[in-house]
Amino acid sequence: MKAAFPDMAMWIAMERVKEAKEVNAKAMVTACPFYVRNLQDAAQEYTSRLRYLT
Repeated sequence: MKAAFPDMAMWIAMERVKEAKEVNAKAMVTACPFYVRNLQDAAQEYTSRLRYLT
């Protein structure tokens, strides 16, 4: 998705990061290695301190 629709991919990931922050999540989990990258990029942009496990 990121290759074809980078703005949408970032928006979706930013929304997930915001939701995680709102509920004080300690971690986010995904089985998709590409989505891990999207979440990392969004967290960096959002300056989130969420921890990512790979």
